[in-house]
Parts: sequence; C-alpha cells; structure tokens
Amino acid sequence: MISKEFQAHYDRLCYSRSRENVFCDFLDVSLYCLSAGMLSEDYLRVEKQYTKEEMPLFFEMLHIIADASEDFEDALGGVFMQFISNGHNGQFFTDNHIGRMMAFAVRCDELTPEQSVCDPTCGSGTLLLGSRKDMCR
Repeated sequence: MISKEFQAHYDRLCYSRSRENVFCDFLDVSLYCLSAGMLSEDYLRVEKQYTKEEMPLFFEMLHIIADASEDFEDALGGVFMQFISNGHNGQFFTDNHIGRMMAFAVRCDELTPEQSVCDPTCGSGTLLLGSRKDMCR
C-alpha cells in the first residue's frame, strides 16, 4: 500500500505531465541518488523539466519508498501497479503476503547459502524477497 504522502507528491508532479513520464523521472532521480551522482546526465534532463519547488518532491518520494521497503517489502512494485500499469498489458504484481506464502510453501526457510531460488514469475522479485525474508529469521 502506498502512503498518502507519496501519492500527494506524485499527484502534484503529475498535474501537467503524464503519470508514466513522472514515474520514469522518479526512477531516474532515484538511480542518480543511488549511483552517488554518476548518472548526472539523466538527473540534469529531469531537472530541466521541473521547477525548483518540485524537484525536492522526488527526494521525499524516494525516502518514502525506502522506508516502505524495509523488511524485504516490494514498495516500488506497488507504486508501479497502482499508478502506471493498472493491470494493462497483463502486468499484475504479486502481493507481498502472497510472495511470503509461496516462499514458505516451497520451504525457502530451509535453504542453505549455497542454494538458490527459482522465481518463475520474475517480475518485481516478490518471491525472492519473501524467500530472503524467511532465510533471515
């Protein structure tokens, strides 16, 4: 579930832009932050399209996603599903609790460090996150 604060920031940025473009710009700004400034061209491209007042919203959104991603949760998949795909083109993300249940059903909690997990759905990695969560308990 996406926080109301994230949604308010996102809606503000989408006021005169497409939801898909704002989502891609959010990803570019996030990657710039995570790359320690190495992807400056993408950041500068985004910065030109937004006001001084709007740019900090991207950073606040990244903090919200980071907080929501604690404990091996897929918050970004939820954002994409809620704001972008809406099930179009057959894109549906597995809920986190379903991923954890699937990991439990295939006994991921019994995996050794040398073993791996096959995620046949290979979307946002919900099953992999669920298996890792089980392994860390």
